[in-house]
Amino acid sequence: MSNGGMVTARRSAWVPHAVLIAGLMLVLFPIYVAFVASSHALPDILEAPMTLVPGPRLAANFAEALRKQKGDIKVIIDFSL
Repeated sequence: MSNGGMVTARRSAWVPHAVLIAGLMLVLFPIYVAFVASSHALPDILEAPMTLVPGPRLAANFAEALRKQKGDIKVIIDFSL
């Protein structure tokens, strides 16, 4: 009955995994929603409830944001890192 003087825990292994997965979803969900929102037009975002499926305007919205940005893009990227 002895295993070298070590005490082993008899806890189920799925509990820590479930907690980690729940925490990961809690952290990543707002980032996913921001990504999805960036791929839609403003009226689509303001509709309640907002869809959680990415839209077709991702490239157009990013291009417009880069066109309308004020200042040097290198400075903006440096401050975002």
